[in-house]
Amino acid sequence: MVRLLHGAASGFLVLFLMGTGVSQEPPAETPPPRKPAPIKGLFPGIEIDLERKQLTMKGSIAIPRGLIELFACTPYGKTHEAVCAVEVQPEHLKAALLLLGLKAKPQVNHLGERKALEGDRVKIWVVWEQDGMKKRYRAEKLIWDRSTNKPMENVGWVFTGSRFLKVPIYVADQEEPEEREVFMATEKGSLVTTYHDPDSILDNPLEMGGDDTVYYANDRLLPPRGTPIQFIIQAEKAAQKGSDPVNDDAKKSAPPPKKGEEGKK
Repeated sequence: MVRLLHGAASGFLVLFLMGTGVSQEPPAETPPPRKPAPIKGLFPGIEIDLERKQLTMKGSIAIPRGLIELFACTPYGKTHEAVCAVEVQPEHLKAALLLLGLKAKPQVNHLGERKALEGDRVKIWVVWEQDGMKKRYRAEKLIWDRSTNKPMENVGWVFTGSRFLKVPIYVADQEEPEEREVFMATEKGSLVTTYHDPDSILDNPLEMGGDDTVYYANDRLLPPRGTPIQFIIQAEKAAQKGSDPVNDDAKKSAPPPKKGEEGKK
């Protein structure tokens, strides 16, 4: 009798567990780790994506046509000869690039020094809205090389990091000026240069960067002056060959720019 009750109780327990589905549930799975969210606010105006090793900033088109010496500067920099004006402080941009794991390598001693540059490189994209459509181009496609009569080669940009120099400061009632050490990229507002500049954060790696008569804004692709843009920088060694975080529109060579100097479109 006891064995019968024991067997009945065991059978009831099995039926109960099966009915509740306990015995059929798979073991709990560990949820996949969440991707880290982009960092905002650490450096004003810069969104940092450590996973993609990418920086995103805002800005506008400075000049859509004419001879250039810079691809990007700050709004207080040499906007009359730069394609883009980016809303960022140069010292913050340098710090953000260091945070991505890049190493600065100053190599140019004077403006226009004719030499090829080495070191860590980045890729740059510019994104804007035009006629209800999003346009996306690598920086080089927005630069026309008059020596080859086609867009600048996709070579990326070397992280040179600018430099510190002592500059004179004139104080009232003092005959001799005082000296103050300044970060020259912040002093001049230079961010990305096509013409070799020791004061810039990022520089053209080509030897042709020593010639200030070669590079022009590609006005067949660029939108009007003042058009708002996203300015994206990605560490080159973090991107696979041919990868593009914003689906580059310029897969083929862009047409040559129109004749004429810098002006409104």
